[in-house]
Amino acid sequence: MTDQNEATAWSRTVGAELRRWRERAGFGGSEIARRLSWSPTKVSNMERGKRGVSEADASMYLAVCRAPGVDIEDVRKFFKATEGYWVRSHPEQLSDELRGLIAMETTATAIHSLESLVLPGLLQTEDYIRALITEGGFTRKERIEKLVRARKDRQVLFRRYQPPMLSFFVHERVLFMPVGGATTMNEQLLHLVLTSSQPNVSIRIVPAKVSVMADSAGPFTLQDYSLPRSLVYVESLTASLFIDNKRAVAEHRNALQRLDSVALDRDESRSWLADLANEYDRQREEP
Repeated sequence: MTDQNEATAWSRTVGAELRRWRERAGFGGSEIARRLSWSPTKVSNMERGKRGVSEADASMYLAVCRAPGVDIEDVRKFFKATEGYWVRSHPEQLSDELRGLIAMETTATAIHSLESLVLPGLLQTEDYIRALITEGGFTRKERIEKLVRARKDRQVLFRRYQPPMLSFFVHERVLFMPVGGATTMNEQLLHLVLTSSQPNVSIRIVPAKVSVMADSAGPFTLQDYSLPRSLVYVESLTASLFIDNKRAVAEHRNALQRLDSVALDRDESRSWLADLANEYDRQREEP
């Protein structure tokens, strides 16, 4: 599936799954190495995605960690995917608990996102997240709060010592959808204004007049890394598609460049967001 000497998003995703099961079993890397008669370096490189992982090695690793057969089979599906494309299902319509996604976000040097349906998860306020999840049909309070925390936990990358460059293209219609009502939207818009003032963050509004371009391209997220090649991530209702095929990634990058030429610039977008925040503020004050 992957070059033995090339670290890719695919190999790092597999490595994150292996590490998760090792930690769940309470083993250190040296214990896994001892039980499988491998070198500790091999175990470390597999978990960090720094070497190709064979299906046989992954299966033996998970068996030592006492992973159930269904979970071993789930990981083995990675090795049956088309080169450069793989799918991860996620329960209950949300991807925030995909450990591979979280691991890739926290190590990215740049994240570029196009959204035409809802705000990017990395930009959502807690109340916006809660309203979105509730309006999506979730009713159990404990589960709702767990999902809210999972999405907020992804936003820790804003507080990294060296945070990634973050570029968001957001279709204007997303912000006219009153998720949670006027108060929630007012606070969400103010959060966007504040966040967009950070030097590493760019939030660009895509006007409705160019909606065909945005709709045909997205939504998707493109992530760059210092070592593995870039990755495109596309989320659907019950699964997420990961793409590190070089030609496909280049096509998505070209789509972002086309949007760059038609979207409002950073200052115009910040002013647009502030004006809409004021409009929501007036709406919540109306009797």
